[in-house]
Amino acid sequence: MEGIGAEVTQKIRSAIKAKLMEIGVYVDEELPDYVMVMVVNKRSKADMDDELQLFLGKHTSLFTSWLHQVLQKLQEVTVANLGPGGIKRKLSEDYKKKKKSKQDHEKKEIKKKIKIEPVDDENKE
Repeated sequence: MEGIGAEVTQKIRSAIKAKLMEIGVYVDEELPDYVMVMVVNKRSKADMDDELQLFLGKHTSLFTSWLHQVLQKLQEVTVANLGPGGIKRKLSEDYKKKKKSKQDHEKKEIKKKIKIEPVDDENKE
């Protein structure tokens, strides 16, 4: 979970808390914190299954599968957006496209305003 902001971390924690409540095992604020520690420490699903079995019982596998799917989606989005250049590159490309489009439009407008007639060299003399 390197490089994610406090806001994203808080949203993950809130989602964990909501899921625990949904499956009927939410006890107190410490369990979501404990799960977040495991997330930050990049614990495997198997490790989480073992460590959470006492708290979640028969819901353990359901919860850890859900959590790892959420984390996988977050990683995919992060890699897609922040990969080599990611968002910055995309914004830069979008800016360049808009700038080029604007320049092309300006050139067309200038050509419309100024009609350049071809010079006939034969009639000069």
